[in-house]
Amino acid sequence: MKKIIFGLTVLLIYSCSPTYLVKSTKINDFTILNKEDKVMIVSMFRNQNIRSHFETQMLLDLAEEGIKSETSLYTFINPGAKKEVPKEKIEEFIQKFKEKGFNKILLTVLVDKEQHSEFQRTGLTIVTSGYPRYSGYPYNNNYTGNLYGYVGAYQPYYYSNSKVTEIKHTSYICESTLYDISSTNPSLVWVGTFKGNDVKSAVDGVDKYTKEVVAELVASK
Repeated sequence: MKKIIFGLTVLLIYSCSPTYLVKSTKINDFTILNKEDKVMIVSMFRNQNIRSHFETQMLLDLAEEGIKSETSLYTFINPGAKKEVPKEKIEEFIQKFKEKGFNKILLTVLVDKEQHSEFQRTGLTIVTSGYPRYSGYPYNNNYTGNLYGYVGAYQPYYYSNSKVTEIKHTSYICESTLYDISSTNPSLVWVGTFKGNDVKSAVDGVDKYTKEVVAELVASK
């Protein structure tokens, strides 16, 4: 699978799977987000319209659960889809977040894609030859008993005036991670892996994704 660095647009526009969540892992004794937490929402997407809607919807979904949060839209003006950020820059931002009372960072990035194709045939017509087919009797042991050894009056066959169309499908794998920055050394406390295959609109895709993330972060399981 080839690593990709562009945004989440296709994942959010092409997905019909019942759920996006593939795997959820809680780490370092993390249980759930609670009302004492304050979360900074960060997403690394090239498409800024998708990014804006994504972070805003995540904020609203967290608020419904009583969790305080804020988007990074005014902190990172245009982070794009960079996979690598200098350590010094990360430490600088974390310190700023701490000064504003944040103790968690929720980061979402697109990490992988998978492609496959299916082929669809259209325009296939069934016609008959118009000529009988001889069975070979008496030398053919498969004689059916029809008069003169003919299998039937007409032997159908397929006449193909068809077109084969290749339909390409791309599955995008996205990862959301939650970091605890309350201590001196920030620690990873949750990882969620999500996979989208084929949705009718980007808005529906975002809303579904963020709800699944929040559901995992507030679930007591």
